[in-house]
Amino acid sequence: MTSEIRINALKNRVGLGTITFTNTGPVVSGIVTAREGVFIPDSKKIELGNTSGSGDIALYHNGTDAYIDNDTGGLRINTASDEVQINKATNEYMARFITDGAVELYHNNSKKFETTSAAANFTLSSGGQVNLYHLGSDGGLRISGPQSASSA
Repeated sequence: MTSEIRINALKNRVGLGTITFTNTGPVVSGIVTAREGVFIPDSKKIELGNTSGSGDIALYHNGTDAYIDNDTGGLRINTASDEVQINKATNEYMARFITDGAVELYHNNSKKFETTSAAANFTLSSGGQVNLYHLGSDGGLRISGPQSASSA
C-alpha cells in the first residue's frame, strides 16, 4: 500500500516537494532539513548516488571503525579554505595539505616529512634533517643530511 502526503499546498510556499510512504519507508522529493541532527545506528549506511543498497559512496560505522566507501570514480576532497587536515582527535596532526603550499606528514604529532617549493624534507629522530631537492638545469637530485651531502 502506498499513500502520499503533499506538502506543496502551503500558502506562500512554492515547490516544497512530497513525502510518499512505501512499504520500505518514506521517500522524500525535495530538500530535507534536520534541525536537531541525524542519528544512524551502527552498521547502517548513508548512501549517495545510484539506488538504495548500491550507492556510489557510503558513510557508516560498524560499531568499531568508521568508513567512507567510494565505489565509482575518484574520491576528491576539495577545500576553498587554508588546508585539509587529517587529525587524531582534534589536537594531533597526522597529515596537513596546505592550499598552494606544503604537504606535511606526522608521526605521533611530530612532523617527519614536508614539501616546499624547492625540496622535500625528512626530519630524523635525532633532530637532524635530510633534504631532497632538484639541482636546477643539471637535472640532478641533491640529498643532504646532518652529517654530509652527496649528489645523485
